[in-house]
Amino acid sequence: MKVFYLILTAVGLVLPYTELIPFIIEHDSDMVYLFSRPFEEHATAFFAYDLFIAGTAAAAFIIHEGRKQSVKGWGWCIAGIFAVGVCFGLPLFLYLRERQANQLNS
Repeated sequence: MKVFYLILTAVGLVLPYTELIPFIIEHDSDMVYLFSRPFEEHATAFFAYDLFIAGTAAAAFIIHEGRKQSVKGWGWCIAGIFAVGVCFGLPLFLYLRERQANQLNS
C-alpha cells in the first residue's frame, strides 16, 4: 500500500497542476475568477461543494489521526490540501502513516 499511496501522491500533485498552470497563464493569475468560476454552473458547483466537504473531512481526519498516531509530517498534508488539493494531501498522509507503521513493525 505504501507504494500505491506514493504513486497517488505524485499523480495528485502533477495532474491538477497540468490544468491549473495553463489556466493561470491564460487568465493572468486572476484568483477571483479562478475561485468564482466553479460556481457559475450547477454541475460544476456540485463538484466544488463536494470537494470542499471532502477536503474538510480529509483535513479533520488527518489532524485527528496525525495527532493520535503521532504521524511525523502530518502538517504538510494539511498544507498540501490547501496548496494542491485532497488528491495530494490525503494520499500523502496515508503514505506517511503507512511508512511509520512499517517502521514500527520492523
